[in-house]
Parts: sequence; C-alpha cells; structure tokens
Amino acid sequence: MLDREASVCKCYLIPGWCWPAELGAIYDLIAERQPMVHVEIGSFCGKSLFVTAAAMPPGSTLYSVEPFIYLESLKNHIPGEVWWRKLYQATLESIRTHRPDIELIHLEKTSIEAAVDFKGRLDSVYLDGDHNFAEVSADIEAWSSHSKYLFGHDYSPAQPGVMDAVNESFGTVFDVIPRTRIWATKGRT
Repeated sequence: MLDREASVCKCYLIPGWCWPAELGAIYDLIAERQPMVHVEIGSFCGKSLFVTAAAMPPGSTLYSVEPFIYLESLKNHIPGEVWWRKLYQATLESIRTHRPDIELIHLEKTSIEAAVDFKGRLDSVYLDGDHNFAEVSADIEAWSSHSKYLFGHDYSPAQPGVMDAVNESFGTVFDVIPRTRIWATKGRT
C-alpha cells in the first residue's frame, strides 16, 4: 500500500488536470470516510483514481466510469484515443499491483448509463465527467439516488457549469476544500 505522499508523488507520472493539493485532498476524503464501495465518474487516465485506490480500505470495491468519449476539447491536449486507453490501462495495472486487496472495476459507459444500470448503495461518488451544467446536474441527480456523499472536481470560475450545477443542487450544503477545486457535500450520510 502507498501512503498519502507516495501516492500523490506517483500521480506525477499520470496525465490529468488535478493539482497535487487536490490529489492530497481526495486521498484525505477517502481515508477519512473509508468507503467500502466508491464510484469515480470521468477517470481520464486515472490520476485521481490512483490516489482514491491508495486510500481505500482493504476489501473495498472501486468503480471507474470512463466511456472514452474523445471530445473535440481533448484534441488539443492528448495525441488520441489509443494513447488515452493505453495510459488508462497502465494506471489500472499499477493500481492492481499496489492494491491487490481491493476490487477495481472499469465501466465503459456514460455516467448516466452506469447510474441507471447500477444496483445497490454506494458509500461515495466522485464526479469529474462532463463539465457543462446539464451534464453535471444530471450526474448529481443520477448518483444521489445511490449515495448521499458526493464530491467532485473543477468547482471554479473557469468551469461555470460545474459551479452552477453544484450551487443549484446543494445550496449551502457543500464545502470547497481550501486551495483546491474540490467540492464535497456536507455531513450527508
């Protein structure tokens, strides 16, 4: 197993947009809550997925929902879908090497498809999929029926769709972790 510092440092090798402080915050949220069943929406290459796996308790189950929808917006950031899939698979292999004591499941579906198909309760859900208002709102609504504890990425003026959807969905019943763009619901179990 990797501790907080080691898992955040290992993430420097994984492409993505989470800052080191955000990766540390994700690790801390997972370590504090100790979810036995957790879903991550929008794993990209697995940067946040890696720290989540590092912090989860033994015997837990981690779902990664990544549909590999190669959006126009990604074309300026990555060489292509094949590259993306290879890096994601390498991250999954690394997680399985470091955390053979957890079950890691990839769902190649959209967030809504995965939510509709999902059976049972979750301890927590991390949202970092599509960032427009309608999609974030739909993700919050769909996954709230499975878990009362949701948190996500990109709560910032650069992503007004995320901010507006979180504000509208939760009012004042969420926090933004200082020096990050991570939002989390308050005291919901």
